[in-house]
Amino acid sequence: MTSARLATAWGLLAAVAAVAVGCGSTSSTGGSADGGNPPGCPAAIPNATLSCTAAGLQCTYGCGAFATCRGGTWTVTESNITCGADSGAASDGAATCSSSADCHPTDFECSPGGVTIGCGICAMPQNPCSVDSDCTLIDGAAPTAPMVCGPAGGCTCPVGGKSGSCIPACQSASDCSPDESCAPGGHCVAKTCTTDAECPSTQTVDYACSATGTCAVKSCQTSADCGAHYCVSGACYPQAGMCVAPAA
Repeated sequence: MTSARLATAWGLLAAVAAVAVGCGSTSSTGGSADGGNPPGCPAAIPNATLSCTAAGLQCTYGCGAFATCRGGTWTVTESNITCGADSGAASDGAATCSSSADCHPTDFECSPGGVTIGCGICAMPQNPCSVDSDCTLIDGAAPTAPMVCGPAGGCTCPVGGKSGSCIPACQSASDCSPDESCAPGGHCVAKTCTTDAECPSTQTVDYACSATGTCAVKSCQTSADCGAHYCVSGACYPQAGMCVAPAA
């Protein structure tokens, strides 16, 4: 599955590890700042009556509160991380970090923006495949639009030796993630480049032209390598790293 289509799956997995806050709630887990949220995030935790336009935008507050723009309104979830008042101690899960070593002695991991790391459980592909020809029939019938076999995500359980999933073939670059282009066969592939300026910088990740001549997540050693953004576990992100509990 392409990175663009994996985004939705990752968001759902993050929600599994969170406890929903009641509609209209604006309670937080102790944090007072937005922790380097991307543009478009409210300064404080929004409630369900506040509208939003940037679909998929995720904002973090404190050590375990998240707000995601879905369907024109904010969905707020709150993790079960115990934290006090964002004192900066790694043990309360609220500390900012640049690598998981900053989160010791706990088993927390450093995550850009506090997004849950890991899978917790794996998911079986709905229409398993290993090659594009496996997607000519879906449930015994020809699909209404061309389908291709997308690569397995990191949380996919193979079915009958097939770990890919049949997904709609891309028609243009708009069907792919910002760092990809649409190949003639309907697959999203890494965008070719010669300079960093040809690669995008999005609300969730920074890209640069890699040594192989394709756009990839920009690598770094310190935040100084990322301009106004943050170096988290060796890659540049618009959001600061936060110590979070791994997926259960």
